[in-house]
Formats: sequence, C-alpha cells, structure tokens
Amino acid sequence: HVLASLRDERSFSDYEASIKSAADLFSSLLKKAKLIQEDISGVGLTMPGIVDKEEGRLIIHPGYKWKDKNVMEDFSSLTGYKGMVSVENNTIARAYALVMFEGKVLEDADSMAYMFVSAGIGCPLLNSVKTHFGNVTGDGEVGHMIMEIDGDPCLCGNRGCLEAYSSEKTIIEKAIIAMKEGETPVLSSIYEEKQVLDISDVLEALEKGDEEVKKIIFKAIRYLGLAIANIENFVRPEYMVIEGKIFDVEENRKVLMDVVYKNLYRGTFQDLKLHFKSSDDLSGAVGASAVAIKRDLESFLE
Repeated sequence: HVLASLRDERSFSDYEASIKSAADLFSSLLKKAKLIQEDISGVGLTMPGIVDKEEGRLIIHPGYKWKDKNVMEDFSSLTGYKGMVSVENNTIARAYALVMFEGKVLEDADSMAYMFVSAGIGCPLLNSVKTHFGNVTGDGEVGHMIMEIDGDPCLCGNRGCLEAYSSEKTIIEKAIIAMKEGETPVLSSIYEEKQVLDISDVLEALEKGDEEVKKIIFKAIRYLGLAIANIENFVRPEYMVIEGKIFDVEENRKVLMDVVYKNLYRGTFQDLKLHFKSSDDLSGAVGASAVAIKRDLESFLE
C-alpha cells in the first residue's frame, strides 16, 4: 500500500547530483508521509547497470560511465539514515515487485524472465519464485547482447548492442533525425507545439499514422523480438514479462509476437507464457520498495 509518493523528473548525467536528488526526495517524502527515520524499516535504491547488492555499490552504469560508486554509503551520509539501505538493479527490482505484489499473473511458474525496455534494456532471470521472492541468475544486461557484428555504436563502447537499435533513447534519436530531414510530418507538428520530444510523442505520431515513425519503431521491435526468441531458445523460462511504453500500443505487441513466433526454434507458443505489463512511471519506485521489504524480511533469517 503506497502511503505517499514524490517525483523529481529532472535527468541527471552526474552521479553526485543524482544521489543528492534521491537524498532530498527521501527527506521530503518522510515529511509528506508524516514519518521520521526511525519509523521505517529500510530504504531501497535502484538504478540501471551492474550492482553489487551485498556491498551496496554500483559497479558500472554504462550509459553515464559511472563506475565503483558506494551508493549505500553516499546515501546514508547525505541523509543521516542509520537503517538498512538496499541497492539493486532497477529491472531486477521490478521483477521482485511483480513476484511480491502481483504474483498471481505468474500462473504458478517457478522461473521468470522480466524484460524492461526504457532508456536501456534489461532482462534478469529469476528462479524459485514459487516459494521465494526469486533468485537472480546473472545481471540481466540483455541490452548489451550483440545483435549485429560491427553494428551501430552503443554508449557502452561496443557496437551492435540491442540498446543501439531498440532502446527508447535510440528510437527518439532516430525519429529526430528523420524529422529534421522532413520525413515525419505528424511528429513535426507535435514538436512544433511542444519544442521537445519524448517517447510518448513518438508513439502518438505512430498512432496518428506517421509512416516513417512506424518504420523506426517496427525496426526496433524486430530486434527486441529476436532478443526475446534468443532468450527463450537458450534459457526457456516458464514465464516472461515485458514492460515498456512502446508496448502500451496494441499493434506493437502484435508485431513483437510475430517476430518471436517466427524465431522460436520449435516454432510454437505451446509452452511460452508471456505477459505484457502496462508501463508505470512509478514501477521503479515500487521495485525499490520491494527490494527494501525483501531485505528486511530476509534479515530475520540471518
């Protein structure tokens, strides 16, 4: 049950500014909920990249080139909070939240893959979700699966990564290039009104019939479909959940499923269970709370 929520929608490429924003939100949120630090059992912090959850450290955030950041220590120092601070990858946290708060959708499956498509793309695999919150296998950095040898450059420094073709950031960048070349009349009219574009604007242009935008998005979806088929062919999770704003559009879901179906090695959906989760701007925060709750409950077993 959500007692209170606050958002800071500014985008930070600087780690220090980002962790300061998190600390300020924490203090403001306590005041809004009329709580003090001693009232809460823990804090959850989530972020993209590879995380050492035992040490509470961010090992690397490829997009911003953040490396070896002691998130737990920095947050505690800024806030003065002396309780338990849990740090986790943002997609893994979303997966924990699904198991904890929406477990019925898993239909009694014991393993699950959770693909989250946003500025980056993650897809952790969880096992033992029937009897546990789930044990994570690997880091889930499927966004850096190589889709094309010597392909488009990725922010991580490699070439041909899935994120270089299918992330929201890539879709927006390609749509802007097409707009500047005069190929996206609908998107151009949206931009004229707002003077800024986000993924919702690109999707609006798609639904209003902008053919060039449609080509850009469908190409991105084809790569995502190949990645999902590869995961299914190799790992065979019992259930797969997909969350991303581009899949709030029904037509995009159909295109994805068609690509997945064509590339499954057995050519059948007979035992593939797939669930589209509607996008939610607060799902990362809910995931962070799930991580804090999970850590608090498990502490009783230590």
